[in-house]
Amino acid sequence: MQIFFGIVKNYLPEKGFGFLIHPLSLGPNYDVFFHINKVERFNIDTAQKLFSYKSTDHICFWYIPETTQKGEQLKKILSPQEVYHLQQEDSSELINKIRSIWSVIEKPIPFWLSEVTIGLLGSNGINELKFKREALIQKRDEEREKQRIEQDRLRMIEEEKARIEQEKRAEERKRYEEQREKAEEERKRQQEKKELQLKIEEDEFELLVAEMEPKDFTMSHQVSNYIIRHRLGDKYQNISGVLEMENRTSSWKFNGGFPPKIYARLCERLNLSNKGTDSKVTGFTSFKDLKNH
Repeated sequence: MQIFFGIVKNYLPEKGFGFLIHPLSLGPNYDVFFHINKVERFNIDTAQKLFSYKSTDHICFWYIPETTQKGEQLKKILSPQEVYHLQQEDSSELINKIRSIWSVIEKPIPFWLSEVTIGLLGSNGINELKFKREALIQKRDEEREKQRIEQDRLRMIEEEKARIEQEKRAEERKRYEEQREKAEEERKRQQEKKELQLKIEEDEFELLVAEMEPKDFTMSHQVSNYIIRHRLGDKYQNISGVLEMENRTSSWKFNGGFPPKIYARLCERLNLSNKGTDSKVTGFTSFKDLKNH
């Protein structure tokens, strides 16, 4: 006796018939005809579903086929429990397929799988497979939870590292800005100091010119003699200092002299002539710099 498992492919309520297809080779590889009279006779619940049938409905059942003049068609519907007790053929390969489908937890089980499983393995068999599937799902969910917890832990570590690195960069920027501000303040202070010193030097130079102008000197050596005799270097210490001098035969230091630029400006302001000398300045250190050292 042949036993097939069919899924309603389509059904025409106004005509009372439809066709079945067969998953997992649980029947022929062609559509099998069925009529509502046979369904209603053997399974009133399935018949009720067919009376209100829609193309999106999922209806399936075990059945015994018969061959007629018009071809193969449904003869009798069986319950899964009846099929289980009638099974005599070796269906180990099919059972392995069924077990495999139950174990693939990443996919939903087909709507027909429970009916097929009960028919092949009975109530105990389907309960065992459901239990194993639930255990696999639980194990998967536990693994996912562990992974989630680990990912959260790693994420928190990375976030903490990022926070520490951000604080570090912020601190470095703060230090950089503080150093830049200090450097800018120091530059301004040095600039102000330099400008103040230039003003002091310029004021002293003007005082020096004012002191020299009434003397009516005509030669530069007269100014030099006056500077030495009256120790003007001690009086105008911001523009005077120690000159290092030399000529063809010797070198010496002149304490209280003015550097060449100041002396040249002074002679220019006083309209002095230079009778010429072979002595020349080779170095100058201001009194201001000597005091700082």
